[in-house]
Amino acid sequence: MSFYFLGTGPFSKSLILRALIVQSYFLQLKIAKDSVCEDVISMKTGLKNLEKNTTINDLHGGAVLRFLALRASRKSHSFILKGSHRLFQRPTQELKMVLNQLSCDTQFTENSLYLKSQGWFLSGDALTIPAHRSSQFASAVFLNSWNLHQDLFVSIEGPIVSSSYFQMTLDFLRFLGMEIKGSYGEYCILAGQKINQMTYHPEPDMSCLFSLAALTGIEGEAIFTDWPETSLQPDFIFPSILSNMGFHNTITNNTLKITKGKKLKPIKYNMKNCPDLFPVLSALCAISDGTSHLYGAPHLRYKESHRIEQMAQLLSRVGRKYKVEEDGLTIIGQPILPEEKNQTSISFDPKKDHRMAMAAALLKKAGFPLKILNPEVVNKSFPDFWSAANIVP
Repeated sequence: MSFYFLGTGPFSKSLILRALIVQSYFLQLKIAKDSVCEDVISMKTGLKNLEKNTTINDLHGGAVLRFLALRASRKSHSFILKGSHRLFQRPTQELKMVLNQLSCDTQFTENSLYLKSQGWFLSGDALTIPAHRSSQFASAVFLNSWNLHQDLFVSIEGPIVSSSYFQMTLDFLRFLGMEIKGSYGEYCILAGQKINQMTYHPEPDMSCLFSLAALTGIEGEAIFTDWPETSLQPDFIFPSILSNMGFHNTITNNTLKITKGKKLKPIKYNMKNCPDLFPVLSALCAISDGTSHLYGAPHLRYKESHRIEQMAQLLSRVGRKYKVEEDGLTIIGQPILPEEKNQTSISFDPKKDHRMAMAAALLKKAGFPLKILNPEVVNKSFPDFWSAANIVP
């Protein structure tokens, strides 16, 4: 069935999560667009519970946990933050290190964080933040550095993984009025910072739009209205990636139109700054005509699932050859054959990873007889994905 999409799409959950943290310090800040994805709902509920000094339950997203933990640490109180087992399997040592430097007592279990704080009291001249596995620990600190009593000096231990997302945080905060001095890992956040913007307009979610745009590689077209001239999001690069694979892109009057080209070409691409595109892009590579190499993102193992291993399993399910690399995948693609469409139904469990479900959706749209288990996992970022994609999982 041909694919067609016309609209703005969902708004960026990454930016809305950041805006909600800032709004918790300045209630007068209006967030002009909303999202009903699970991460945003979880953040809103967590902030309400934090305001009531009650337990914060049912966390699943890494950004939500890290941003909320630093928000809680600004208060003089004890908190319990509870979440899924997988969430607390993801890196927590950095969070513990940051909180301890701010004179917080912490205890981690397999599904919770116990946090006791008297507010921020830095033990040392500068706050040191490890960033070799995620930039979210640094983003969490900066997002919660409003109205400090004294200047905060921050030293980020590099290299910064997903540095583009940290830069997104800095640009976002500066837009709202935060004065941040320094660069290249050494920063100073001046005391007494206040916002100078009363309204924030979130951008469309580029990661989610990519999951729709990629479907045009099968057949059809995607037309995204209100397309911004620039974006804070690193995944704004996706039209260029698709163009390199043979897609046709045109932008007219803030409207982006994407259609399939004559041939789906393989690609070599460094995923360092846009790891969220990796699963769906890998699926595209699997049905392209040639060998693709996606590399530069060893931190994919710390996402909602180990995305390199999970993507390898999905490729195995549909009979594509690949080589697992430490920082990505080499994928030997080929267009789907008629006999592959007539196979017995193949089950795939995305392991509670929304991006893996979207990758499987593309392969199902291509014609592989996939049965996608637990399809509701897309609610984490894009609850309307299945209807927008016109796919029955």
